[in-house]
Amino acid sequence: MYIGPFYFQKRDFFIILAAGLLFAAIRYDFSFPLFNPYDLLVLSVLFLFAKASILPAYDPIVFITFFAGLVLTLFLPLFQVILFLALAFILLKVLRVY
Repeated sequence: MYIGPFYFQKRDFFIILAAGLLFAAIRYDFSFPLFNPYDLLVLSVLFLFAKASILPAYDPIVFITFFAGLVLTLFLPLFQVILFLALAFILLKVLRVY
């Protein structure tokens, strides 16, 4: 399904559902062990935009990159994780991986 310049598959709605559940968890002050819910919400929205703007044939690359970013949120601030994701996607594009 196309919404403007973005392409969504059926499984992308689970990402939207996860973002909605994270928003509800933040709203009702539910905490997650080891993770900051605000960081997870930002990463889920970034994941949704990245997933929607990249062709569906390159899904495993996007999932692996964002899983690495999720693990990095345990050790690094959110700004550094976002820089990592941006540089990873730039390098993947320059090296023509996708």
